[in-house]
Amino acid sequence: MYGDGYAYKNTANGSWIIGFEQSWKNKHLAEFYKKILEKVTRKIQLREKKEKILVYTYNKRLSQFLITLKKNPTLILKNLQPSQKREFILGFFDADGSITTKEIVFYDYNKELLLEISEFLKKVGIKGKVKKNKNIWRLRIREKNSRIKFFKFFLQRSWGQIP
Repeated sequence: MYGDGYAYKNTANGSWIIGFEQSWKNKHLAEFYKKILEKVTRKIQLREKKEKILVYTYNKRLSQFLITLKKNPTLILKNLQPSQKREFILGFFDADGSITTKEIVFYDYNKELLLEISEFLKKVGIKGKVKKNKNIWRLRIREKNSRIKFFKFFLQRSWGQIP
């Protein structure tokens, strides 16, 4: 939700909109977002827009939560349970991360958020450094052992092997 989601109040009609955009290559994520939204609201809409899929709904409470999350993600992350932090980090990485042969990187303008993610990863044995690169902050995981641990930690989560 933090990376790919958006929320706002439509000033013209007063409705609260929450949605997600994904490219066609990530259609499975659009379906995943749809299933999540179906757990909290009824009318989910899918719409094609150029090379993207939009998943959106009207829900005041959820919209207000996402607006709060986007304003202060570090505070929200600090108050999550460890399993919820893992889920947040996985979603955040999907939206604002990348992998090369030599590193795993998270990008964001919010240094405090990346430091909080780094602290959580350190607790599970994954070492990374937060540094500024031009006008954006990066959390870089470069040590080979830490990259392997990162993959194991999050792949096991994806397959349900970690509670």
